[in-house]
Amino acid sequence: MVEQLLSSKANSSVKKYVSQYRCFSVYLKSKGVILVLPCDSLLVSEYLSYLNETKRSYAVVLSAFCALKWVHDLIPHGAQGNPVDTALNHNLVQASKRMFSRPVNKKEPITPDMIRRICVKFAHEGSNLSGLRTALLFVLGFNGLFRINELLDLQASDILVHDDHLEINVRSSKTDQFRQGNKVFIAKSGGVTCPHSLLSRYFSAASIDLNSSAYIFRTLQPHRKDGSYTLGPRRLSYTRCRELVKESLLAIGINSVSYSTHSLRSGGATFIANNLAKSGSSDRLLMLHGRWKSESAKNMYVKDSLDSRLQLTKLFPTFDIEEV
Repeated sequence: MVEQLLSSKANSSVKKYVSQYRCFSVYLKSKGVILVLPCDSLLVSEYLSYLNETKRSYAVVLSAFCALKWVHDLIPHGAQGNPVDTALNHNLVQASKRMFSRPVNKKEPITPDMIRRICVKFAHEGSNLSGLRTALLFVLGFNGLFRINELLDLQASDILVHDDHLEINVRSSKTDQFRQGNKVFIAKSGGVTCPHSLLSRYFSAASIDLNSSAYIFRTLQPHRKDGSYTLGPRRLSYTRCRELVKESLLAIGINSVSYSTHSLRSGGATFIANNLAKSGSSDRLLMLHGRWKSESAKNMYVKDSLDSRLQLTKLFPTFDIEEV
């Protein structure tokens, strides 16, 4: 039964919660208190208050609260309910949020012109494997609205290449907790930024078998004799991918301080959202394509243009001076 209960959460969540539970146990031990479950709710309150004073981090306090609540949810705790899930503890978490939360520093979205310039720079005729990998990373991330982990986790067998579009299976996603999978469809557009064409060129240059379980985006192994590259065995890391995005933007003359891996997803979402009326598509399809569960989550990625914001106030009537 224990293994089944642990399977109720993602492995990463279980590891984080167990770590937080151990920290709670160490804290009580330092106070000379033996941890017995279910524990007294005031002990939890004292611990959350201690974290507020010492860690001064809303994320740490929230993580500890969720971990201890989850642990107590797994055991019988009598008629009084979960000792962690009290008004006092909720208020301590909210206090931490008010005191220590910082404004979100949103990254700027990548624009279609940046994608064009990246492809001209890195995917021109005669480009090597390194350049093609960079261009494909930008183009797929932008067109497929991929979270960076979704993009880096893609395997060759996840992609079906049709004559006029790509069909990409996203095995696991932030909003797909039960691993049901999601399909992303990307049309063949033609031109230098065409995802269909870039993928074919990259797979050919890297000798990737479409039926294999190999990661698409991997480390590179350089060959000094001829300056060529081959793909290594390891999946490209998030850190290296972030560096690659920033280095590539600098290479086309863009100050990369305001951009990161999130900029690809945000850029694609912003472009689609601002052109929905022209495309004849719907907001529902945008949410499906971006794999968002709520309107508010989607809106966090979309940056409205200045013109669209000004259109609202341009609706107000104007009056000539003579009419006043």
